[in-house]
Amino acid sequence: NYKVPDGWVIVVAGNPKEYNSSVREFDIATLDRMKRMEVEPDFEVWLEYAWKARVNSTILSYLHSHKENFFKITITDNEKHFVTARAWEDLSDMLKAYERLGYAITIDLVSEYVQDDEIAKEFVEYYHMVKNSTDMDSELVMKARVFDKVYGVAEAIYNCEYERYFAKNVLNMTNDIFEIYRRNMTDFRYDTYSVAETKRQKITVHEETNFLSEIEMSAMKNAIKFVDDIAVKHARGMDEVFYAEEMQEAVSKEFEDVLPRYERVLLDTRVVIREAWDFAKRCLNEENMELFKKEMASNYHVRNFGSWADEPLMDCGIVICE
Repeated sequence: NYKVPDGWVIVVAGNPKEYNSSVREFDIATLDRMKRMEVEPDFEVWLEYAWKARVNSTILSYLHSHKENFFKITITDNEKHFVTARAWEDLSDMLKAYERLGYAITIDLVSEYVQDDEIAKEFVEYYHMVKNSTDMDSELVMKARVFDKVYGVAEAIYNCEYERYFAKNVLNMTNDIFEIYRRNMTDFRYDTYSVAETKRQKITVHEETNFLSEIEMSAMKNAIKFVDDIAVKHARGMDEVFYAEEMQEAVSKEFEDVLPRYERVLLDTRVVIREAWDFAKRCLNEENMELFKKEMASNYHVRNFGSWADEPLMDCGIVICE
């Protein structure tokens, strides 16, 4: 017998037998020693996750207007029709790829993920209606525009945050490398490898603990590659020693645009925020303005922008719901 350590709890998750033909039910003796909790799908709870996961804005606006289609399973003797939160997120990834490549969004595509014919057909019709309509009096179109604007702001902030982490990692690594190089005056390439390897080890630890966010991990990995590539380009080998000042001058030119690039992206992000706010004040009725404020306030990326950007969101005109 194994004693569960203090402070630890065993959690078991599973699907009901009507949704899983391979399920095995617990006997009464086991159930009697457990606390059973039924978990129900909740669109509003999932929506907060969806903003953080950058789910396609047309999917979010559609589900906001058709909450009954967020999670639906119908089983008959001959057929199974279902759509789940996982299906909507998987469809989102494909929609973003298709939109980026300019491919048509068809019922065949959507039906691969939304395995309910009526809902798939309704979503495709909705998608093309809100994408192509210029009817500013349509409630569905305006609600879709609200989600589009919030999504656009969140994407701009996401990209800006990436540039911030990338620049921060590149500059910190560069300072560490030159500090070692000035001290040893030997091999710039090896010094770079040493610093990069330390970063890689930190990445391994973070991947195991989930301490860093996905965007932080991506920026750190790309920063390592960026610095590594520059070191390879300028390295001269063990038998040829360069003065630190000469090496720093040559390499520094490679880094000249890292910080200015982040500053340009930050400026562009502020412009996107202001434009979204101007659109909201100019075009939205009272109900949709409240929706705009609510979704801006609940969006993970928007909400955290003021904690790391030089200019908080309130200074950009965004009104967060009180």
